[in-house]
Amino acid sequence: MIDISNSTSPSIIGSVDTPIQARDVTVVGSTAFVADMHSGLQMIDISNLSSPSIIGSVDTPDFAIAVTVAGLTAFVVDGNSGLQMIDISNLSSPSIISS
Repeated sequence: MIDISNSTSPSIIGSVDTPIQARDVTVVGSTAFVADMHSGLQMIDISNLSSPSIIGSVDTPDFAIAVTVAGLTAFVVDGNSGLQMIDISNLSSPSIISS
């Protein structure tokens, strides 16, 4: 998390290490949805910017490279496995519902 309130001197105020390699992020409310290559989709609670934490994840079949969210579904571009649709109604226990 980077504080950009002073654009001439941005500062890191918090971070969380994802399991593999974060490739894309979409933020909805106080949750960051991260496409994290071979570890799939990571859900990160960012309600406390100085102390974000992973609250849920779902491994996708290939490698997650992009994510967007609409309602209670996350759409993950997953390498050779195409598009994965993930039910995020329970952030601590997301599940792939279609591909």
